[in-house]
Amino acid sequence: MKRAKSLLCLLLLLLLTVSACAAPSGGASSARTPAPSPSAGPAAEPTPEPPVSETYTFTDGRSKEVTVDRNPQRVVCTYGSYCPLWYECGGTLVYRKDIYSSYSPLPAELEAVPILADGETISAEVVLEAEPDLVIMNNSKSDLEMAELLEAAGVPCLVYGYKTFEQYLDLVKIFTELTVRPDLYETYATDVKARVDAVRETVAGHSAEAVLIMPSTSGPSFTSADTMCGSMLLDLNCKLLSYPDGDVTREKYEFSMEKLLELDPQYILTAGGGDDQQAAARRVLELPGFTDLTAYKEGRYRHLDVSMYMYKPNGRYADAYEQLAAFLYPELFA
Repeated sequence: MKRAKSLLCLLLLLLLTVSACAAPSGGASSARTPAPSPSAGPAAEPTPEPPVSETYTFTDGRSKEVTVDRNPQRVVCTYGSYCPLWYECGGTLVYRKDIYSSYSPLPAELEAVPILADGETISAEVVLEAEPDLVIMNNSKSDLEMAELLEAAGVPCLVYGYKTFEQYLDLVKIFTELTVRPDLYETYATDVKARVDAVRETVAGHSAEAVLIMPSTSGPSFTSADTMCGSMLLDLNCKLLSYPDGDVTREKYEFSMEKLLELDPQYILTAGGGDDQQAAARRVLELPGFTDLTAYKEGRYRHLDVSMYMYKPNGRYADAYEQLAAFLYPELFA
């Protein structure tokens, strides 16, 4: 009887051992490696960038819709102030207009570009000889006439002229779309606009009055708001007193020293007058009675940098706004 009980116990022990060995492999090891969550799917693939079209369509300074191939290789620029901006926006030129000395020094690669023609005369025939696939032009009368001839010959033309900061931003957009360089739009438009907007915000609620004069060699003239410098002054809440109120149909008006003495303005600004800016400034100071004006005696007269306030400031637009605002509102820009 005792032997039977011992055999029964031995049999039960063997059964328990076999059951333990046959246990599912899940147990403790599966707890260390949990199964993937049912909601977890495959990693999402990044959304591909839409392809850039081979052409770009825009409205130029003539309010004309123009379609141009992107990345043009044989570009001619007939307007000196746009040559540096085109290079800043990632473009290259095969021929260029001579550039005012006030823009020097130029980048070496731009300096090396051959000049299309000496002096002011550039004909459509000369441009056609360069076999361009794009011609960048100003909206002057001569350029508008030449654009018609070039387009009739099948050459696309980008005609533009800017006097306001917003028009400058539009031109940078066109340039960087053609060169397919959105990163340079950030540099020369978005970042510049942030600085200009900061100046606008700082001067909000403040105002000033000024007279703007161009001291050309043929004689000084009052300058209206229908100029690049005039538009900046208005944008900075500075009223111009030197032309008939509300009349901006012309850029320049007849100068009168008697009127200037009568106005005795809060600020006097001069801009332009040729490449010799020291001579231009002297011509103003030599005007009879000029040094008797309150603005001159109290240090509120300035001859402005021609490269930023007469010619196109391009990527230095924020510098132009900041310097002008600091002169008009020194208490805000200490």
